[in-house]
Amino acid sequence: FFSSVLPMPQVAVSVLSGADLTELTGQPYIAPYVEIEYGKAKRTTNTASPDDNPEWNERFLFELYEEEDEMSFTVMNAGDVFIGRAVLSFSRFGTDADLCFELANQDNVVAGKLIVKIEPVEEQVEEAVPVVEAPAGSEDVSAEPPEPPAPKTGTKLRVAILQAEVPGAGTLSAAITVGSMVKVTDTEGMDELMFQVDTNDTMIISLQNTKYVVGTATLKGETVLSRLGTEFWLALAAANGPHSGKVLVSLTPYFPKQNPVSATLDDKGEAATALMIEAISAERLVRNCNPCLYLSINDTDKATTTKEDTDSPVWNESFEFFVTEEDTLSAAIFEAEDFIAEAIVPVAELLYVASIGQQLEVKLLDRRRKAAGLLLLGAQITKSDKSFSLAPDGHLAVMPRETMPTVMPRETMPTVMPRETM
Repeated sequence: FFSSVLPMPQVAVSVLSGADLTELTGQPYIAPYVEIEYGKAKRTTNTASPDDNPEWNERFLFELYEEEDEMSFTVMNAGDVFIGRAVLSFSRFGTDADLCFELANQDNVVAGKLIVKIEPVEEQVEEAVPVVEAPAGSEDVSAEPPEPPAPKTGTKLRVAILQAEVPGAGTLSAAITVGSMVKVTDTEGMDELMFQVDTNDTMIISLQNTKYVVGTATLKGETVLSRLGTEFWLALAAANGPHSGKVLVSLTPYFPKQNPVSATLDDKGEAATALMIEAISAERLVRNCNPCLYLSINDTDKATTTKEDTDSPVWNESFEFFVTEEDTLSAAIFEAEDFIAEAIVPVAELLYVASIGQQLEVKLLDRRRKAAGLLLLGAQITKSDKSFSLAPDGHLAVMPRETMPTVMPRETMPTVMPRETM
């Protein structure tokens, strides 16, 4: 369907919108994203706001290969729940078409529609670019790679929905949206969800029963930050009327206030926290094996003992790390030198569960980024006698750290964490 003359041709694939996505059993709402796969290449859209007629308007570039004819589109709900799938054949539709696919669910029943646009790229472009119109009279810079997105800034905080009063609505759940981040919680204060908010953000709280959205409320970022540390009632606006009820919202700082502890420095003299991480257990690994868990933060590596012939190992082993809130924990399970699964965990999450005395359950993924089990971790902030600390007279006292054990080299781990519901 195209010439094999090098360089290989490129095609722009725009994922525009979905329509009439089917309700999912056990899912209180639909907040979907799309995974696009072509050969070894994979792209993923952002998660849309809760709606069964979502809009993405995101554009991706792919290099076409003569031996690869099909491109797949998989629509997933937030939380990695399968909705439906469609397959594009380039030999059938070519590389310039506006398409409306019917999505097939796991029972091969229509689960909605996906609207996609494909078009050839005249000039080779290295990076994907968003679907936006250039201002009139501006220069053509389509061949220039876009600037990388700026890192998210703002204040970290926790949001909980403590109570909802919506007459006749039945059992409710709440979807909270800040930018492209969508998280779901109950309406009884059981969950606290972490967000990063600045004054230019908007927080949208949508309450939904099993059939429809019953009401929404919108808070400006500056309002959210001004109410940090408070609980307040918030009126809900209905689609067919001015108000449909109210919701009690709690906004708290990311870390609870604590009494000051003695200062800690790492081995480079930088401010750090001595954190004891407990490798508790894993469950539902992809197969029975002799698993060993490797934990790594920056240049510090730790390894558990090896368990024998199990898919649900229990370790209950603790290791001390010197961390900052910006660090990331890599947790990888191996059998000898064979990779089994991994999880990438922000240290900020471990510091939080340590501060409230809870445990953290994280999803394990295999090399194809598919679910491969669960990992249970614990954490405790410690005053280590192996770190730098302040003596009673206020002077810096140096207490040497013991030599760290040498562990087996690891394969290179990704530096970002896959999509997950916090």
